[in-house]
Amino acid sequence: MKRIITAGVLCLFGLSFSSQAVEFSVFGDVQFVSGLEDENNFALGSVDIVAQHNLSEKTYAIVDLLFEIDQNHIETEVERLSINHTVSEKFEIGVGRYMKPLGFWNHNFVHGSLAQHTVTRPFLIEIEETERGFLPSHLIGLLMGGETNNWTYQFSVANADGVDSSDVVAGTGPASVFPLNNMAPGDDATLFLRTTYRVTDSIELGLMASSHNYTEVSDTGLVKTGEVLFEQNFLALDFSYFGNYFYTFGEYYYSQYEDNPELTGGGLTPNPDTYNATAYYVQLGYHITNNLTIVTRFESLEYDDNATLFLSQAIVEQTEALVGLNLLLEESHALRFEAKQIEPEVGNSETVYYAQWFFYLL
Repeated sequence: MKRIITAGVLCLFGLSFSSQAVEFSVFGDVQFVSGLEDENNFALGSVDIVAQHNLSEKTYAIVDLLFEIDQNHIETEVERLSINHTVSEKFEIGVGRYMKPLGFWNHNFVHGSLAQHTVTRPFLIEIEETERGFLPSHLIGLLMGGETNNWTYQFSVANADGVDSSDVVAGTGPASVFPLNNMAPGDDATLFLRTTYRVTDSIELGLMASSHNYTEVSDTGLVKTGEVLFEQNFLALDFSYFGNYFYTFGEYYYSQYEDNPELTGGGLTPNPDTYNATAYYVQLGYHITNNLTIVTRFESLEYDDNATLFLSQAIVEQTEALVGLNLLLEESHALRFEAKQIEPEVGNSETVYYAQWFFYLL
């Protein structure tokens, strides 16, 4: 879904003619990073521009453009583009490109939020932003959901995920993953379900399940174009607790995979058996004052031997631990400081330090 900046500018220019009727919001940040690959530098973060417009009393559209700065060029990605209809106070249906409501984080924070308190997202959710991922964060299809009493639910029927493994075969890099904008007639749809139950005003529990395929899109990939390269099923749990001074939330994923037995190339061989992976994170925060919060998070990813999906994307088993501070300066901007220890199963560990000034414009 990556596009050059011209596409994003033209899209925004088109929207500007009706800017009085469209609600805009902008998220952005500037960072200083130390320790990542032994570098110390300032970096422009991403800029996320969200436009929402009520097409009628019960129908609205959302356009969400993410501008990412990479060295001397800028790339634009359509994060969300959807049209949605409120059938009743407790049921809504829509079609388009969405962030998957994978768990607590994706459902509440998306790409920018004054409430997330950390500079970085959990790596098991962030991976797909670099075009790698065992939990792709986007879907293109039908999304519906609603609530009743203490329950909420979301159900989706969406396109399969595409994978380009040509770089793996050529030995020039890992495979890239993305939701397919168009599906071949034989492709299986992605099915996704999430439900939550509010135990008390402070505690909420969530359950997720998904079944989907990764379809090869390259003519020079690990399998023929249009064939399913990997099959994935996962079950996940999430929880959250928010008190007056203390909060905690987390997510746990258990996933199973099957390889196409005709997979070949790039030094990989298909795993004849079903293989598994587990991943989780837990984040805790304590409000020292109304504007100052200390936060810590621990994350882990483990998978079976010869886990071809992970090997093809150069995703390694690892743990991460961080501690940070979030200082809310006003209702629209915050300073964040973070120290993160990364411990990969293979390779050297590293410690990365971040300082970020995050802002939100209405």
